Amino acid sequence: VRGAGAASVRRLTDSEHIRDAAISPDGRLVAYTEFLDGKYRLYLRPTDGTEAKQVAGPEDVIVRVTFGPGGRSLYF
Repeated sequence: VRGAGAASVRRLTDSEHIRDAAISPDGRLVAYTEFLDGKYRLYLRPTDGTEAKQVAGPEDVIVRVTFGPGGRSLYF
């Protein structure tokens, strides 16, 4: 996308197993679920593409991922 005020698009993962994703209100983080070996895992990754951090799974129940209104909480 080009032009004044346009956002850029970049791939953050090459996984074919991403099921759900949410971007933090400030646009600095993306939370996403990955379904591997019959179980879900929840990751947080900065939108600059640096290393993702697993924050939940595979023992946790992950239904849908969303950030709280202020972006300080993550619900799943």
